[in-house]
Amino acid sequence: MKDERTEVAKTIGQFLRDAREAVGLSQEALALRADIHRTYPSLLELGKRQPTIDVFLRICKAVKVEPHVMIRKITTAL
Repeated sequence: MKDERTEVAKTIGQFLRDAREAVGLSQEALALRADIHRTYPSLLELGKRQPTIDVFLRICKAVKVEPHVMIRKITTAL
């Protein structure tokens, strides 16, 4: 189970990084837009944390990606 959670966290992190870079945001700028701690995007992108639904929705809004699109990309990659 832990390996599966790790894989999910890494996959989420990769897609969040891709989305952030696609709109030209730094991790710090993303944190400001999503109203999260400035170090949290790094932890997410490295797969060390998984966002809550609330944070996930705020990040999607900040990178201008509809949540259902992001979820579809993540689940397809798993």
